[in-house]
Amino acid sequence: MEVKPDSGRPTVTVVIATHDHRAQLIQALEGLTRQTGLEFSEFEVIVVADGCNDGTAAALRGYATPYQLTVIEQIRIGLAAARNRGLSAARGEIILFLDDDVIPREGLVAHRSLHPPGTDLVVLGEITASTRQRSSWDAYDDAMREKRQTALRTSEQPSGIHSARNISVRRELVQAMGGFRGHLPGNQEVELGYRLRQAGALFVFSRDGAAEDIGNSDYRSWKERQSTRGKLDVATYEQNPDGQGLDRLLACFNERHLLGRFVVAATLRHRRLAPYVIRWAEGIAALTYSLRLAGVSRAAYSVIANTLYWGGVRDSVRGNKPFFSLLRAARHTPALARPLTSRHDTEQALR
Repeated sequence: MEVKPDSGRPTVTVVIATHDHRAQLIQALEGLTRQTGLEFSEFEVIVVADGCNDGTAAALRGYATPYQLTVIEQIRIGLAAARNRGLSAARGEIILFLDDDVIPREGLVAHRSLHPPGTDLVVLGEITASTRQRSSWDAYDDAMREKRQTALRTSEQPSGIHSARNISVRRELVQAMGGFRGHLPGNQEVELGYRLRQAGALFVFSRDGAAEDIGNSDYRSWKERQSTRGKLDVATYEQNPDGQGLDRLLACFNERHLLGRFVVAATLRHRRLAPYVIRWAEGIAALTYSLRLAGVSRAAYSVIANTLYWGGVRDSVRGNKPFFSLLRAARHTPALARPLTSRHDTEQALR
């Protein structure tokens, strides 16, 4: 059963927060002109230009769309505030948060049909890898995301919001939660997921309403992101009140591949070793990617990413001694993934 439009109001509001990604944003907006399965009057798009310096707002003022497009300009105050600004202006019953560097597939707004009346669902839409040329590190991220999504399609129940690049939720529900909180410099979607889960929301992954990732990153930023994510995860999971706290985050380390776990643990114990291991892995990753040995390249990038990520975790728990002590204590703790024990229940919720 679908949510029906009421009195000319759109059913779905697409909220896109953007900062200096004008070219990619235009492609995302063009993708929304190719939607099928509903009238253009049934959805609106709100773009929040968060301190853009690349002419985004000016370019959009003359940009004609078959759907209603609203552009909001603000000084640079961050992603959480930008998404909340779009949320406050939304009229649709369903809010679809979309990143500015993903191109919607034709059925993206199928998110509308994934929210039956009377349900509090958070729908995580599929993100597919770009068909364009990718850097070797972005290709690694694509492969890791696909591995994660395969698990969500087959064996795991989403435990929260891991990424808000393509998610939908009822407007009343997310507004009741107060929207996104910006007290952390990242992980705002993860923190929102905790509060939604506490409120009784059910998280589901859907291949309907997919979008293509066209984002790219320079290598330095990619490396910084791995370390920062580890630090942010510690801050986020320490504040998590619903039983999936820091011990369950550290339990994820014990589920890594044995060899990879050994290498990462060695580099963490011996800080001077880390730069040499990372440089060695960088050389292997670049060479094997150029030789189209994708599996070997991914393994090398895995060493880099995990060394930097768990290094960030280690630093946030104040060093090796508490880190390895926490690892030993979490040895028999289940990790964060939740088994998909009742596919029938999930399918029923989507009907």
